[in-house]
Amino acid sequence: MRVKHRFVFNSDNTKLIKLLDRYNVAYAPGETLTILELFEDDPHYYEILKFLTAHGIRQTLWEAVYSQNEMDAAQWLSCRSTWRYGYPQPDQENKGYRFSTYDITNYCEQCGKGLVQKENFILKKEPNWGARNFLMINWVHDELFVSSKAESILNEAGLTGFWFRGVSTRTGDKMPGIKQLYIENYIDNGLSNESVQNELICSRCGYKRIMQKPGYIYYHKKCFENVSYDIVKSQEKFGEITCASLIIISREFYSILKENKVDRGLAFEPVILV
Repeated sequence: MRVKHRFVFNSDNTKLIKLLDRYNVAYAPGETLTILELFEDDPHYYEILKFLTAHGIRQTLWEAVYSQNEMDAAQWLSCRSTWRYGYPQPDQENKGYRFSTYDITNYCEQCGKGLVQKENFILKKEPNWGARNFLMINWVHDELFVSSKAESILNEAGLTGFWFRGVSTRTGDKMPGIKQLYIENYIDNGLSNESVQNELICSRCGYKRIMQKPGYIYYHKKCFENVSYDIVKSQEKFGEITCASLIIISREFYSILKENKVDRGLAFEPVILV
């Protein structure tokens, strides 16, 4: 596993450009902004990071990059889509979809915990899938939506732990070309402290959200001992400004996606059982 950090800085920052050129570190120059992707195992990482920090340049993204051997060896993997499409409706400033799509009986407006889906999601229009078959919608960080092609493949594969829920238009009609991959089950709490960077306690309800460390996701084995499904969600909620479960799939689920080449735009991370 390698950890990659992304930074964005002004293209006229000649001192930084000279530093990167001196160490032969690649970057993507733009007319006004330049993107730098830097691996932690780069021999000059800490010197460059010191310069970035001193000049107020903060990372915009970090990403763990795994070898294919690491992915193939994992019994379980987290799964998310890097393609974000549209917004759930209605989209008023107070995010009115929460009140129409979810039961908010135990919802905390401060931290976001407690939403329980009761109705189909509503979108303005169907996505243009192109070569992709999975997406997530903005504001909702732990639900996957699939194309008709992916729906057919997953149905035929005999995988378990989900069903396909309709997605509606604003007039209430069902969209024929998109379904929600509705995940039925949650695993018990069991995230190892090795994966916890920080804990955020809600001042209103006391609920604990987790800030995750970069890299492998460590879970205690007991959480998966009696799991007979191919896709589950975590009980723990993650995020600084979000409150979302991890989506975790079995190796068989992962293999089906890869073999049928419907994994474009999906990001996976190995779950390590300890």
